[in-house]
Amino acid sequence: ADSGRAKSLKPSASRPGGCFISRLVDVRDRRLWVVMAVVVLLVWLVGAAVTKYTLEQMAYVTPIAVVVLGATVGLVLLWVKIVVDALHRRRSTS
Repeated sequence: ADSGRAKSLKPSASRPGGCFISRLVDVRDRRLWVVMAVVVLLVWLVGAAVTKYTLEQMAYVTPIAVVVLGATVGLVLLWVKIVVDALHRRRSTS
């Protein structure tokens, strides 16, 4: 992969030619991979502990569980942001 490739739409004044600077998390960072592996293992083990599935059966269901948990967390964070923004607007107008 080309590490100098543009990832963001915000040009940089410090780079010649107006190159773009990535604001995304560096996927080569080992800490990110370790955290993701730990989360997947936790979902697998906790899922097997709280459901009727064995570890082998839960291994097949874990990718779906990770996606569902990620979507749920994303929706909760979105609604928390919406409610907090609405409360800030209500307080600033009154």
